[in-house]
Amino acid sequence: MMNPNELERVSSEKNVAILSNAIADCMIGNSMPLEYLDRAYEDVKEIYRKNAVMPKCGG
Repeated sequence: MMNPNELERVSSEKNVAILSNAIADCMIGNSMPLEYLDRAYEDVKEIYRKNAVMPKCGG
C-alpha cells in the first residue's frame, strides 16, 4: 500500500506534466517567446489570488 504523501506527490507530478505539455504545445504551436510565459504566469497568479478571497460571513 502506498503512503498518502507519496500518492499526493505522484498526483502533483502528473498534473504538472499535463500543464507543462499543454503550455509547451501552445507556445511552440504559436511561435511564442519565453517572455510571454513569464507574463502569463503573473496574470494567472493574480487570477488565483483574487478568487481566493473569502466571502463575508452572513452575506
